[in-house]
Amino acid sequence: MKKAVLLVVVFILLFSFTSCVRVFQEEPQFMAEMIAKARQMIENAFPGGDLDFYTAIGCFEEQDVQARGAKNVDDIISWRFIFNYFDGVQKSAEVRWLDGMWQAPIIVNDVWMEDSIIPEPIFVAFDLDEAISILRTGGYFDTPDDIFSWVVFRKPLLPGITEPYYIFTVGPGEYVFVGAITGEIRTEND
Repeated sequence: MKKAVLLVVVFILLFSFTSCVRVFQEEPQFMAEMIAKARQMIENAFPGGDLDFYTAIGCFEEQDVQARGAKNVDDIISWRFIFNYFDGVQKSAEVRWLDGMWQAPIIVNDVWMEDSIIPEPIFVAFDLDEAISILRTGGYFDTPDDIFSWVVFRKPLLPGITEPYYIFTVGPGEYVFVGAITGEIRTEND
């Protein structure tokens, strides 16, 4: 009798957890690959320093902060990747990707203080294209053609934040956060 009850409990637990867990698929992930490439670019240019990833900032159009027109990953023309860089002194390392071309990495003699470090290797259950789909189905845009102008992949340095977020600028002072692990949606207005 005890074995039967134990078997039923194990079955219930397994069934419960498998319905809640999203299985990680071994497919290329845009954000993780871009961060890895950015890391490689910085390490090649500035060997010997320790790097920790902070944030990636992508935008649809450099000239107009409020322009909206991005509706998928390919519409993002510019990325800026920021790492903590330690070579005996705390600094920041940055590299940009503009119109498909990597730019020369730079060291900034200042510390990036707006975000928590995101441990590597980067794990996301929802890649950027999936976060955009969540944003789209959530209705956080005026038209299907003009969804967002900026997206930031970061883990804000705030109490209660336990995962990195894709943070979309969907209007002047309007932001929608999509959890990279849970897919949870949060909103914020300035």
